[in-house]
Parts: sequence; structure tokens; C-alpha cells
Amino acid sequence: MPIRDWIGRDVKKWLVPLALFIAGVTLFIGVARLSEYSWGPVLTTLKSVDPTLAILTLALLSGVFLCAAMKWRIVTEAQCGPSGSLFFYFRYISLAVLVGQVFPLSLTNSSIRIYALKRQANHGIMTTAGLFLWDQLFDFIALSILMCIGVVYVFGNLPLVMTLGLVLGSGFCIIAGMNLLTATIQITIKLLCSWERIPEKKRIRLGQLTSDLLSVQVARKLFSLAMIKYMLSAAVYTCLFSLCGLHTMLFDIYWAAPTAEMAGVLSQMPGGLGALDWTWVGALKTNGLDAKGAAIAVLSMRFLLSSAYVIVTGTIWGVHFVRSKKFIS
Repeated sequence: MPIRDWIGRDVKKWLVPLALFIAGVTLFIGVARLSEYSWGPVLTTLKSVDPTLAILTLALLSGVFLCAAMKWRIVTEAQCGPSGSLFFYFRYISLAVLVGQVFPLSLTNSSIRIYALKRQANHGIMTTAGLFLWDQLFDFIALSILMCIGVVYVFGNLPLVMTLGLVLGSGFCIIAGMNLLTATIQITIKLLCSWERIPEKKRIRLGQLTSDLLSVQVARKLFSLAMIKYMLSAAVYTCLFSLCGLHTMLFDIYWAAPTAEMAGVLSQMPGGLGALDWTWVGALKTNGLDAKGAAIAVLSMRFLLSSAYVIVTGTIWGVHFVRSKKFIS
């Protein structure tokens, strides 16, 4: 079989994922070089992991997956009606995150969602892709808010109480302004549907977006869950670095997490590889670590994070297989 037929007729579609993967690996190797390939401290860290803190990390990561699953379920049911249990969304979200450590983030996430809903309820590709974008919009808004607050906290030396006040205040303002956001989107869709320059098929698809999906109630739920998701995610990173022995800068790590995650998301590299790691190196250096120490801590964190993804995803799918009796004779 010719290699061209094996990878598909359109070879170009593989170039972007391949380029992102190579770029991510190259940047990650740069972090490893910065640590002077000192794997001894990394192994020492991994051998001295606190079991209680490790279990807490896995629980928090499960909470991140659960929030993402709830968001996905809300947008799907608002547009298409009931399409599966929460556990269905939960296990495919965990799979998307795990596979996203190898392939570009959004491409992997959307592809697995399309596959899952096509298999479960025969939903169309364009419908699922549109729901994914609507879901991710609120992730981006929430992460942007937390990132801005984190930057102000780190560089403005804000008291913790004032920082929490900023989180609550900004969250309340966004929730209160959801009427304006949803109204603007609805008006924009109506204008696009009436614009004859847009192909008729696309106008029909835009017109099929239900009022339930674009409702204020759904938008508020999605934003609230997105905020909780990324606050839990920041707690995951805090626990991971605590497992690596960094106990004196936990609040700084917590508020640096949104910026690191945003770097990973915007880079679209597999698992944020490279972009996420270099952002963490910079954040740790800002808090007093030297370049080598920061790189060693990031390498340890990355290994622990990957292990956590495997453990949580494996557990979720193991429960699924047992429940469905696939391995029971």
C-alpha cells in the first residue's frame, strides 16, 4: 500500500499537526537542556511523592474533567436534546485530554467529540463542531479573566483577599452581562442569515441554532462551570508542584497557572508541550528559582501530570468497561 494512501489522499492536512508536534518537542527539549539533563533530582522527587497529596491531585483532575463534561452536555442537550448520560461525556472528555497530549489540542478535542456524538446519537459533524466552538468560547473568557487576575496578583503584589474579591467581582460582572453577550450573538446570527453573500447551506445551519442554546441561562451555566474548571485546574498544578517540593510559593503557582494554560491553549501544541513548560519556567524564575531548578521542577511536574492523565482516564474507562460487561464472560 502506498504511503500516500495510508495517511490519506490529502497529505497537507497532516502538515500542521506534524509541525506543531515537532515545535512542541523542540521547545520541550530546550527545557530539558536548561535542566542540564539532571534526571537524578526528578527521580528523587518522584520517589518521595506524598500519597495523600497525590490522591487529592487525582480528585481535583477528575473535577476538571467533570466540569468540562457538564459543559459539553449542557450545550449538546440545549441544541439537540438528550444525547447520553453525564458519564458518557465524562469518559470522552478524559479521553480527549489524554489523546491531546500527542495531537494538537483543539483538533483532538473536537475530533473526539464529533466521533462520540456521531456514534452515540448520529449528530452531524458541523453541528458538533459548532457546539464545540460555543463551549470553548466560555472557556476562553473564563481563562482570560483568571489570567489577568493572576498577572495582577503576581506583579502587583495584591493581598490574597483582594485577589479573591477580584475573582468574585469579575465573575459577577460577566454573569450579569450575559444578556448583552447572548443578545449580540443572536442579532449577529440573524444578520448573517439574511446576508445573501453567505452560501445558503451555511445560512441554514446558522438558522438551526436553537434559542435554548443561545439563552442567557445556558450562557451563565457555561461560564460558571468554566470558571470552576480552571480554578480546579490551577489547584491541580499547585498540588503537582507541591509534590515536587515547592511548598513556599503555592499561591504564586496557583495564580500563574491560568497564564501557563493560556500559553498552552494558544500554542495548540500537543498538551501545550513547550509553550506551557517555558511559561512555567519563567513563572518559577520570577519567584526566585534559578533556571536549572525551575526546569527540573517543570520536568517533574510534566511527568506527574502525564501520569495523572493516564491514571484518571484509565480508571474512568475501566469503570465503563466493567459496567458494560465488555470484559466479563
